Amino acid sequence: MSKNSNEARFLALLERVLPQATTDTLLAAKIYEKVAKEVRLYASLDAFEKFCTKGSIPDTEETTITELKDQLAGNFGEENVVINPPDESDDEAPQNEVTVEITLPDRTVTNKLKVVSPEEAAENDA
Repeated sequence: MSKNSNEARFLALLERVLPQATTDTLLAAKIYEKVAKEVRLYASLDAFEKFCTKGSIPDTEETTITELKDQLAGNFGEENVVINPPDESDDEAPQNEVTVEITLPDRTVTNKLKVVSPEEAAENDA
């Protein structure tokens, strides 16, 4: 059974059980919404972490970084996403990755995302 299916089943179960646990429909709705939001947040974080492991961005141009930040902001909130391009003045720092920091209510997640040009990606696929 897929993870998404398990999450959907859990939320459906929660939606069915909450009204049995309380007669306060507003409270039940608030609890459901908060739990559903957290489930979506963790699913988005899992997807992002997989993307960092297997995916890449084609360059560190401002438009590419802005597009990446906009996508992540849609899932985590604009104020919670920081993307740091490679520090070109630091000869020790890797120049083929960006650092992405996502601040969650209970923790901060930091990941590296590879920068692979389309030409390099084509060579690696061949």
